Amino acid sequence: MKLAPHILYTRHGDLFLDAVAVEREGRVPGELKLGTFKLAGLQIDELAAKTFQPFSEFDPQQQKYQGTTLLAVA
Repeated sequence: MKLAPHILYTRHGDLFLDAVAVEREGRVPGELKLGTFKLAGLQIDELAAKTFQPFSEFDPQQQKYQGTTLLAVA
């Protein structure tokens, strides 16, 4: 799976990543949506320096991100 990360934040002492899956099992998903992934549960094989357009429904000002955001797309 390839992810377009949008925001890294903490919840209950754990790191979470909200991202859009841009590829699953070698295919582009039929519907793009923002998902939440626990960082400890991800196996990162490689990092790619690719640009992407932020998901239009992403709002870094949501309540769940307040005071917990470490990094976010601009």
